Amino acid sequence: MVKSRLLVASRLCLCQSVRASQVPSLVDVSMPLYRYRLIDAEGNDLGPFVSSDSEVQAGRTVANGAGEVWRVTAVVAPEHDEGAFRAYLVVVSETLA
Repeated sequence: MVKSRLLVASRLCLCQSVRASQVPSLVDVSMPLYRYRLIDAEGNDLGPFVSSDSEVQAGRTVANGAGEVWRVTAVVAPEHDEGAFRAYLVVVSETLA
């Protein structure tokens, strides 16, 4: 559903000049978003994860835009508080082959 709404919205924007009120709302901009980095147990970077949850905890299931599903096994604070992301989420794949 969200993918089809995004596709329609992007086509509307590319094809003609439209007002914001004509494009379907995809994200509640009033909700704060928190950036995390997904890593595996060996420390390999698996990419970003954005959530409205400020305190992701071990045991939670997360998914990315590619359809991959991950189970969070640990949450690790970054060594240097750069502000780029909130924490590393150590994950294992839950995606069915």
